[in-house]
Amino acid sequence: MYPYCLAQNPYPSSPTPTLVDAQVLGGRRHKEAKNAVVSCIDDLYYKVSGIATDKDFRLITLIQDVGSGKTHLALHIRGLQKICNNAVISYVDLSQVFPRDIYSLYGAILRGFDKEYIDSLRKAIVYYLKDKAEQNNKRAKKFFNYGIVDFITRKSLSNKAEEILDGTMVPDYSEMNQVLKGDFSASELYVMKLIIRGKFRDDAYNIKNMENIITSISAMANLNLKFLKKLTILQIDEFDSDKKSLDFVKAVINAHLPSTVLMLILTPSSYEAIRKEDSSIFDRLEKANYKINLAGSNTLEEILDIILQYVRHYDLQKCFKVQDENELSAKIKVIYDEFPDFRNVRSMTNILYHATENAAKRNARIIDEKA
Repeated sequence: MYPYCLAQNPYPSSPTPTLVDAQVLGGRRHKEAKNAVVSCIDDLYYKVSGIATDKDFRLITLIQDVGSGKTHLALHIRGLQKICNNAVISYVDLSQVFPRDIYSLYGAILRGFDKEYIDSLRKAIVYYLKDKAEQNNKRAKKFFNYGIVDFITRKSLSNKAEEILDGTMVPDYSEMNQVLKGDFSASELYVMKLIIRGKFRDDAYNIKNMENIITSISAMANLNLKFLKKLTILQIDEFDSDKKSLDFVKAVINAHLPSTVLMLILTPSSYEAIRKEDSSIFDRLEKANYKINLAGSNTLEEILDIILQYVRHYDLQKCFKVQDENELSAKIKVIYDEFPDFRNVRSMTNILYHATENAAKRNARIIDEKA
């Protein structure tokens, strides 16, 4: 048993947060930042209806010091049920993208969408075509290879749709354009075929230039809105002054992608480097719809609330009393005052992780001084 009757160590052990770790969010400024981002997404979601335009694009910049919780905040927002209900999200960590060129950057965006989203969009497209076939659209029936044998054996179009989804039948893709050309653009039809084939992420190998990338992402955003009734959010973490990255993001911003939110996450030093490297994109970042600057948020008050929130989140038996909070806060204050190098969230959670493990080995009821 861990201190405070906890069933598990509440503090993350990995140097970078996971989606599970990111469920916990503490700190007044972090919570205010979360509310600002959610408000921006909500505003756009309720504004967009039917067909989105280039006016339905939003830019958010989130600036914070290294080790202070900016990635944690981005992943927390990604995991919010309210956001998941209204948007699909691609999360990209630029520090893991090599080499930095338009192909690898686009590929990282495609990989940033999870399998659940791809499966749901694939199903929505196939069932849209099924509905067309059930309305006696002959070309739609040909797409499903629906013939006299299927009619005699009473195989339904739903059965055929499921066969496509589970990969046991290959549809007649040549009929798609004729069935859907009046409702979808050529680029949208191209992306739809990739999705049905299960080759969604392969588009990174097919594109030829930045214009193709913008066209494909725009088509993707339109399809997300049409089929899933959801916005598209691109979260780009560790954004920096690398020229290829700057050119890529500048093109995305200039394109004003429909029903899309671009969220850039960076450090104050990266922000300053961008100012020196490319004044035009710096100007765009300065004029973001929401510029959230959390630099210098490593105050004792902020760190204490974050540290305590981890225990509160996992304190299912409500054993973490006010006295326990005060005693733990006093110990954290000593570390904060005596060791300036530890004045950030990452260092403090690392200390608390090991302290909690030490306390558990001794069956200590609280995280004491010895721990």
